[in-house]
Amino acid sequence: MLAAVASLTPQQLYSHVTLQPQPGNDDSVLFCRLWVGSELVMASYNEETNWREISKQALAVTKAANEMVF
Repeated sequence: MLAAVASLTPQQLYSHVTLQPQPGNDDSVLFCRLWVGSELVMASYNEETNWREISKQALAVTKAANEMVF
């Protein structure tokens, strides 16, 4: 979910956003799909993903959305 939020624009956060929990293979794993309107947000990651940078980008997107004036 964090990688998906990081891939959005601040404007997209003002659309209808749906979080869809998805169970993993055992009880300790839970994934989450993120939808903006009727569009599934796909964000790839692997063992080399820099999660610190992804989290910074996700925070920047949410802060920018929070500061938007309509």
